[in-house]
Amino acid sequence: MKRKVKRSLAGMLALLLTLAVAFPVPVQARETVAEAERILPRGLAEEPEILPDPNAAEPADELETLEEYDEAELLVLLEARMKEALLEGKTELNITDMGISPEKYDLYSLLYFSPYLSNGIDFMPYYSLNTNCYTNIKMENAMSVEETKAYFREVEKKVDEIVALVSDDMTEEEKALTIHDYFVYTYEYDYDNYLNGTVPDDSYRSGGLFMNRTGVCQAYAYGYMYIMEKLGIECYVTSSNAMGHAWNIIEIDGSYYHVDVTWDDPVRDRFGQVGHSNFLLSDAAIKETEHHDWDLTNLVCDSTKYDDAYWTEVDSPIILQDENAYYIKDHSLYKRDLEDETESELKNLGRWYVWGGCIFLLDECIFGIVFL
Repeated sequence: MKRKVKRSLAGMLALLLTLAVAFPVPVQARETVAEAERILPRGLAEEPEILPDPNAAEPADELETLEEYDEAELLVLLEARMKEALLEGKTELNITDMGISPEKYDLYSLLYFSPYLSNGIDFMPYYSLNTNCYTNIKMENAMSVEETKAYFREVEKKVDEIVALVSDDMTEEEKALTIHDYFVYTYEYDYDNYLNGTVPDDSYRSGGLFMNRTGVCQAYAYGYMYIMEKLGIECYVTSSNAMGHAWNIIEIDGSYYHVDVTWDDPVRDRFGQVGHSNFLLSDAAIKETEHHDWDLTNLVCDSTKYDDAYWTEVDSPIILQDENAYYIKDHSLYKRDLEDETESELKNLGRWYVWGGCIFLLDECIFGIVFL
C-alpha cells in the first residue's frame, strides 16, 4: 500500500511520539475514550416544515411518475445545480424536472451534506400539491457572488486535501479508517454551544465542520458521508430521535457496519487522542456502546468481522504505511503487520515528566524534550 501523501516513516513515528506527550503524565495504561469520558455528544437540528407551492403549475405528462434516486446520487445532483445557481446570483432554483417526492426524500439533508452550503447560505424547498413533487428551492445567501466564488474555492481546496489522504490502492476498510482518524484528530465537538443551547447553523453542517473545525454529530455524520461518497464508498446517515444523535452506516466489502465518528472524538477535545470504540461495528456491538432506536433498520449490520478488531484497543491515530499499521497503545509504540496480523512493540514510551514548562522522556538511553 502506498500513501498518496508522501511522508517518511521516521516522520510519521515522530508524529506518534509527539502525540504521546499530550497524554496524561506520567503515562500509564489508559481507558478508551468511551470509558474515560462518559460525555456522549449529541445534537440534531430541528428542520422547518416543507411548504406547498401556491404557484405550482399543472404537471406535464412526463412528470406524472416520480423519479427514484439513490440518496447520495440525489444530493450530489442537487449540490451541483444549487452551486451553479448561487454562483450566478440566483435566489430560486426550479427542480420540477427532477420529479422528487417530498414523502420519500428530505431535501434539507442537502444543507448538512454539502460543505458548500454554509457560511450564510440557506434555503427553503417547496412542493406541488398537484404532483406531490418538489417544484423549486428558494435560496438565501449572505455573501456576494464574488465572496461566494472565493468561499467555494476554499471549500473545494479543503475537500481535495481530505480526499488526498487516501490512495487508490487502499482497501475500503483502510480508506474508511484513514478518514475516521482524520476527523477525530482534526475536528472538535462544539460542546460549549451544545451545553448553552446556542449551536450555530454551521455546526450542524459539513461545511462548518470542514472550515471551522467544529460541529455536532450531524456535521460529523454528513461530513463523513460526503467524503465517503467522494471515495466511492456507500455510506448513509442514520439517526435516533430517542438519542438525539446521528452517525453513519457504511458498506465495506458487501457488508454494512456502524461508524460513529462523533463518539470516538473525546469531549472535551484531547490533543492526539483518537478512539476507535465505535468504528465498523455490528448492530449487536453498537448497542453495547449505548446506541439504540436508529431509523435505518433496513440496513442490517450483521457482520461481526470488526467487532473485536485490533483498533478497538487503540486510542491514537493509526498510521498506515507499506502494509503496516503504527499506533500507540498502553504507553507503547506498536507496529502491526496487516498481512499476517502480527503485532510487535517497537518502543515502550516510558514515563513523561513535566518540569519548567517542558515535557521530558526518561527511558533507558533515550532523552527527549518537547517544548509546550
